[in-house]
Amino acid sequence: MTEYKIYRVTVSGNSGLGYDSYSEFMIVAKSEDEARNMHPGTELPIPIISDRSHNAWVRIDQLHLLKVEEIGIADENHQQTEVLTTSFHAG
Repeated sequence: MTEYKIYRVTVSGNSGLGYDSYSEFMIVAKSEDEARNMHPGTELPIPIISDRSHNAWVRIDQLHLLKVEEIGIADENHQQTEVLTTSFHAG
């Protein structure tokens, strides 16, 4: 059985994001890299795969601005790449 972890992904530094954007999310993932490469703002999380703007989240060339912190182990009720919570700044 694969053990999934819970990660907090936070935008740090000067991302250029402001209103109507996410500042962080928590996700169930296999690894820090998998968590870092997901977009929090979709019903089913999708990988960030291009350099185009994602409006409410960082672009692929800004992934280095993300702080990824392991905060726990997910139980069997959670699935891989499930977003547990987000912080969205509506403007």
